[in-house]
Amino acid sequence: IEKLISKIREEKVDFVIGPLRKGLISRIKTELPENVGMLALNSDSSFTEERDRFFQFALTPENEAIQVAQKAIKTGQRMLLIHPNSDWGARISQTYKETWRELGGVVVSEISFDSNESDYSNLIKRALNIDHSIARKNLIRTLLGTKLQFEYRRRDDIEIIVLAANEAQARQILPQLRFHKAENIPIFSSSHVFSDVNVGANKKDLEGLIFGDAPWVTTEEDFFLRKILKDTSHPAVDYPRLFAFGMDAYNILPFLKKMDLSPTLRLPGATGTLWVDLDNVIRRDLKWYRFKNGKARRLSTRT
Repeated sequence: IEKLISKIREEKVDFVIGPLRKGLISRIKTELPENVGMLALNSDSSFTEERDRFFQFALTPENEAIQVAQKAIKTGQRMLLIHPNSDWGARISQTYKETWRELGGVVVSEISFDSNESDYSNLIKRALNIDHSIARKNLIRTLLGTKLQFEYRRRDDIEIIVLAANEAQARQILPQLRFHKAENIPIFSSSHVFSDVNVGANKKDLEGLIFGDAPWVTTEEDFFLRKILKDTSHPAVDYPRLFAFGMDAYNILPFLKKMDLSPTLRLPGATGTLWVDLDNVIRRDLKWYRFKNGKARRLSTRT
């Protein structure tokens, strides 16, 4: 850090982008000369103490969860929440539940799954109360002592399913939801269900899923720039979200002062539509997509 600060002084740098590592933000910020501003690429609560020169920008799963909840509740208020039983799953599910209740929604049921599992059939049966339906059938059959013609029923009090999962998990869970008669319940998720590896691959198992993501990752905008990156084997091809993050951090610099003074000012970015809140935190509004015929298709702004 000492070498970095010395270089900033020598080259008369007036603004710094970074660091990316959360633990370094406050350390570098403390050592910066008084006239040097900073755009940290992570979250740090100490930034709210000095608003004039310091900004922060982070791609947090919690922020995405808030936006997913805000989008989903426009369709229905009674939610089934499905998430992994991991540290990440605990964090994002807590954000979903808190936001959902603040918006006036009801968490009808919450169910977690083991990230190491590959068969989610029993999970979905529990989530939709199909195991209860089967248990009732078995009880009646035992009482009557005869075989029964039986068709199980899922619970009918769920209006929305919010799924916290990565793409591999979602591709296992969604077919099970369809098989167990939940194909007509809208399902919402964050960008984690859309892997930035093999973006063009057919994702038919995710059919109908609605998710928010960065437009750079999910669309084919900036064709010529994409072609140059691919032809030169640029690392951006393998890490499109990180590349989009870097592009936005650089491109927003000339507008930071104006956006700080005008909270209504919006800037179209590679990670979403960007704006600055009252704490000098750069926020991004996700773009929305639905998987259709195996591809992510942009939803209209009215959907």
